[in-house]
Amino acid sequence: MSIHRAQIWFTDFVIGTMIFVFMLTAFLLYSDRFINQTEPADVISAAAQGISASLLQQGTPSDWNQESVESIGITNGNHVINRTKLLMFSSLSYNTSKRIFGISSEYFLYFENENGTAFNVEGICGIGNPFFSSVYNTSVAYYFNDINNANYKPTLENQFNADVFSAEPGYSTFANLVGNITRYDFVFFENPSLSAVEIAAHRVALEDFIQQAGKVMIIGKLSNAPGENLWGANFHEKATQTLADRNSTAKVNEPHFEFDEGSSLIFNTARYVENASASQWTEVQKFVSDNKIAIGYWHFGNGQVLFVSDASGNHSQVNYTESLERAIPLWGAFECNKIEAKNADYENLIQVERLLISQRKPVKMVLYLWR
Repeated sequence: MSIHRAQIWFTDFVIGTMIFVFMLTAFLLYSDRFINQTEPADVISAAAQGISASLLQQGTPSDWNQESVESIGITNGNHVINRTKLLMFSSLSYNTSKRIFGISSEYFLYFENENGTAFNVEGICGIGNPFFSSVYNTSVAYYFNDINNANYKPTLENQFNADVFSAEPGYSTFANLVGNITRYDFVFFENPSLSAVEIAAHRVALEDFIQQAGKVMIIGKLSNAPGENLWGANFHEKATQTLADRNSTAKVNEPHFEFDEGSSLIFNTARYVENASASQWTEVQKFVSDNKIAIGYWHFGNGQVLFVSDASGNHSQVNYTESLERAIPLWGAFECNKIEAKNADYENLIQVERLLISQRKPVKMVLYLWR
């Protein structure tokens, strides 16, 4: 008799468990469908309109920073992009920015020029969901002479995917770089310390690269030969290196850098450049003691060259190294890859466009929101 009752109890238990599992599954499916329906397209569209309108403002407070921000705005209130605010926005974590926007949806924004091509504004290709592609589409090469003076190597490799060349063992050589230089849009030299023989052997290829619309950024010592001439300029290192020799002042509010006119920059080593046969010179920073050019850029044929006295220095306003890193894609006018969302799962994708001004030119801010 007890065995019969146990069998009945076990059967009831199995049936009850099956009913419970069925009801739980049905509840979860219903809940998932309900949650998925809490943000229809019109709700996401309204959020996108609100976020894009907010970004066009100054933000709250108007001088907000990462600690004080209540609402994110990236302009001065007049549709002109504020560099500092845009950079602070880009440095916020994705989840933090979503919390400030007050959304559970995903978002991504980027910028287009008048031709509808994605391009960098203040060195930024895009901000938001990491599944979107927002990388640079510029071919970059980087050359250094000494690993102990390769301050920008991680940035060039990791952020700009540069091919690396060096006089150090284990790297492709300077000759290999010059032999393949036409593959690149932008070449970054950090303290190359080239010999007069090396420059003489490759002068034609180096200068042809610039004349054919290439761009070169050189930081530090170009050559071991004093007064070496290349790209229409003469490159020098000061004979004495006192504090007075190394102190410089910004001559202009230059859009590619973050140096206000009159701000001070003391280089670790003072080097300067003189115009020999180039055109359209822009003198960014000059030494106080002798008015020599510490930072400047110029045109040579259809291309441009940017010279910076040294990779290390102490600026009165900004972190010098970080400022130079941000200047690389700005001055180099790096293009961005076409924005693609193929790696993201999304529903109710909403796109909003707003017109802004950057570097005195109109740009289109494109904002995507989706669930």
